[in-house]
Amino acid sequence: MSVISSAVFPEHLLTQLQQSADAAVRRLKSLFYLRRNSGWYVNGSGNYAVRAHITSVKDQGVKVFLTVRTGCHRAEYVFHRLPVSFPEGMTGRRNAYRYACRQAQHLAHLRYRFVICTELKG
Repeated sequence: MSVISSAVFPEHLLTQLQQSADAAVRRLKSLFYLRRNSGWYVNGSGNYAVRAHITSVKDQGVKVFLTVRTGCHRAEYVFHRLPVSFPEGMTGRRNAYRYACRQAQHLAHLRYRFVICTELKG
């Protein structure tokens, strides 16, 4: 049984409080923990997407790369990996991840914004 009795608070209010508390904890965790993969940044025509990845490598620090997905639908997706190079003085795992995400977003939304499937193949 709950510490707060349901006689004082209705059940739906307790459920809403629990959901709000869970959401707050998730938001706090996302501030402290760095995800390994970003979401996909997809271009306007939907056939070119880029995602940033970050991994820790022993004795080498942090490795960051972009995964590029080309193709019009799931059956014909082709994946490529691109290394990310950083400007002089870039330090820190979070800064590297943020920089890679920005590069991925720029590739999808600016550089290859309106790529057609036939242009990707040839």
